[in-house]
Amino acid sequence: MLKNILKYIVNVIYKNIIYIFIVLCCSVLLVGYWSYGVVNNIPKQITSNVEIYDCNNIYLGNIGNKNIEYIKIQNVPGKIIESILTIEDEGFYKNIGISFWSICRSIIYAPLYLFKRKVPPGGSTITQQLMRLLYLSYNISIFRKIKEIILAITFNLLYKKDKILELYINNAYFGNNVYGIQCASKTFFQKELYDLDFNEICTLVAMIKSGTTYSPYSNNINLLLERKKYILNKLYNKNIIKIYE
Repeated sequence: MLKNILKYIVNVIYKNIIYIFIVLCCSVLLVGYWSYGVVNNIPKQITSNVEIYDCNNIYLGNIGNKNIEYIKIQNVPGKIIESILTIEDEGFYKNIGISFWSICRSIIYAPLYLFKRKVPPGGSTITQQLMRLLYLSYNISIFRKIKEIILAITFNLLYKKDKILELYINNAYFGNNVYGIQCASKTFFQKELYDLDFNEICTLVAMIKSGTTYSPYSNNINLLLERKKYILNKLYNKNIIKIYE
């Protein structure tokens, strides 16, 4: 019985192979056209050139809808870039916008997390995270994840890696209406990026995962400290700290 069913399916596929091929090609073209249309236009950031300082010359923020200060990737210290890549996406400069291993790992753990309405850990590259920041929401659904993967691959084809990383660090949300690592450095430490030590860098890198959850102004300060400790240990074990200090 099973043998006959399989034989029938094979015959149907064989007889309609040309039509199946045409449908697949059209589907790929449609998906490619849609994804190109989306990622070909990078949303403009809402910024303000009016910075606010107190009487002691301590930076307080910007006037505008978002607290943002854009910085070019070449102006970001190497130790900050290395720290972000080590924690968020070690294979960033080698992957195609997604990590097949991470996706498979997320699929394996998915049943344990979906009923809790939580996202399985370790499934998103920096490019995928950027797609959520620029084009998508953080709603948990398989359709959003599929769109995220398609957009990440297309984005990776259209833009250089340095540009992707630059957009990522400038659009990352650090909580308290603060966007971008430059603005976060001034807001939380009243320092320029080059003046940050590794303890402060690890605090900011910890907040990238979730600016709301790991905000130092929230009630989850212990979560922030735990994640910062984890990041410090990982950077130390990877010799990142030894290289720069």
